[in-house]
Amino acid sequence: FIERATAELAAGREIGFAVLDRRTNEPLGTSSMYRVDPVHRVLEIGRTWYAARARRTAVNTQAKRLLFEHAFETLGAHRVELRTDSRNLRSRSAIERVGATFEGIIRYNVIMPDGYVRDTASFAIVSAEWPDVRARLDSMLLAPRGSRT
Repeated sequence: FIERATAELAAGREIGFAVLDRRTNEPLGTSSMYRVDPVHRVLEIGRTWYAARARRTAVNTQAKRLLFEHAFETLGAHRVELRTDSRNLRSRSAIERVGATFEGIIRYNVIMPDGYVRDTASFAIVSAEWPDVRARLDSMLLAPRGSRT
């Protein structure tokens, strides 16, 4: 994983981010921008994982807010894609929760290490939607702790 990510970073096709606890500076997880296509201004955000203690907290919302801002406002992306195993209902729910639009299932899309041929759930946010998504995420992050939006 690390070797592939390092090679992709060196080639300019991936940008990896560590997610840290603000108070302790301890790692909570990681997320990446990859399949970066500067010609068409499209990229994918994913390869995200979090420590168990960070799940079902505001960590993913905060991280995605920063990643989307970087993609749209710094890199000038027109489209940010997010994908997950179609069976991964927790990830699908989290992706929808941060404001991405479900675009469909890409059948037989990825061969997993165990040989399983996975269907992929595909989501995206386009630049015209970013202001509304940004406002939604900001609202979620300002909501009182424990409330769900």
